[in-house]
Order: sequence, then structure tokens, then C-alpha cells
Amino acid sequence: MFIKHTALCLTLLTPVAIALAQTAYHYPAATGQVTCAGHMVVTISGGESNHHYTITAGKTNYSMIRVPTESGVIRLEDKARGIVWLQMANKSMLFDEKNGKRLATDCQNEHQALVQKALDQTADFAKTLKHF
Repeated sequence: MFIKHTALCLTLLTPVAIALAQTAYHYPAATGQVTCAGHMVVTISGGESNHHYTITAGKTNYSMIRVPTESGVIRLEDKARGIVWLQMANKSMLFDEKNGKRLATDCQNEHQALVQKALDQTADFAKTLKHF
């Protein structure tokens, strides 16, 4: 029983460990300026080797650190201020978790805009196939 239980635990932990390692070290957060809804511009800088970033939204700077996730979403946090930056393949968002507000939404750099366009085209194609 112990051997089966240990094997099961290792089987379950391995994908999680791999996802955490990939997220933390192999897929860096995109840096540069991104345009968000409402003509807001957010700038992400840093992150070369220490996983520390600076995010500037409007006139406010946030000191962010990379936090591993199981999903592969890039998550940067300023724990002291309760600020979170989520960066997905097709968009990014800046949250104030302490106050339950989005500070910036629908943010995209040029690569994220291309991914979103591909997702939209795939959805349109799927709708077309549904009619047959």
C-alpha cells in the first residue's frame, strides 16, 4: 500500500512541479509598454534574472515579484500593496486585490494582440462549422 501511495503522490506531483518550474524560470514576463482599455498605458520593466519587476500604471510605480502558478499564467505581485499583474497569452490585467478593483484591464502588447486575433478567428471558424 505504501509503495502504491508513494507512486501515486509522485505521479501527481511531477506535473505540478514541472509547471511551477516552467512558469518560474522558462517563461519570462513580457516587458515593455502595453495598451489597456480606456487608453491607459502600463509599462513593465526588469525581470532579467531575479524575477523582480517594476510596473508603472499612470504615475504610480509598483515593485513586483514573480510568483509561480500551476496554470502557466504569469503572476507578478506587490504583496505589501496588494497589487497583482496577470499576464496571459492573449491579454493582461492589473488588480488591486486589497480594494477589489481592476486598475487596468484588457491590456495587450503586439504578441498578445496576435494571439487574440488567432483565437477570434478560430471561434469564427467553429461557428461556421456549426452551420453545416
